[in-house]
Amino acid sequence: MIDHVSPVSVGRQGQGERRKMGALSRRSGADGERMVAHLFQRFGFNAERGCQRDGRTGHADVEGVPGLHIEVKFYGKFTNGDLENAMAQSERDANGLQERTGEEVIPVVIHKVKGAHGWNVSLTVAGLFALVDNNLPFALDYPDAIATFTFDDFMRLYIPYTGRIK
Repeated sequence: MIDHVSPVSVGRQGQGERRKMGALSRRSGADGERMVAHLFQRFGFNAERGCQRDGRTGHADVEGVPGLHIEVKFYGKFTNGDLENAMAQSERDANGLQERTGEEVIPVVIHKVKGAHGWNVSLTVAGLFALVDNNLPFALDYPDAIATFTFDDFMRLYIPYTGRIK
């Protein structure tokens, strides 16, 4: 479950963590963010890497995709614990955005293991419920459970949702 995550302060947090991260790891992360932005561009969105490129955290890795707060992970290996941590980060950042701007977004993690075929998109069942605007009977029982889709399958759900965004 994700509800055990401590809150993050707003501002230039993350600077120490960024310094600890190696240049190769940062470059790999930036490459993944560019790849994901390009995937959304293929669907007609004005997606681009987010503000984190200047060292700040608390912003989406890819911006210009309405209704989503996107965290990108491009790893050599990716475990369930990595996914839960990334999902918690995306939720924290999305909540911070909502507090600052009032904009409601669905937190998602788009992830890929290097060498694997295709990108995956993960979101909580509560986020999926909001996305499909459907009566999913189990959604309220397991709101923090994580659902994972291939990128193309996710887009089949997401495109109709964009017509409902105000």
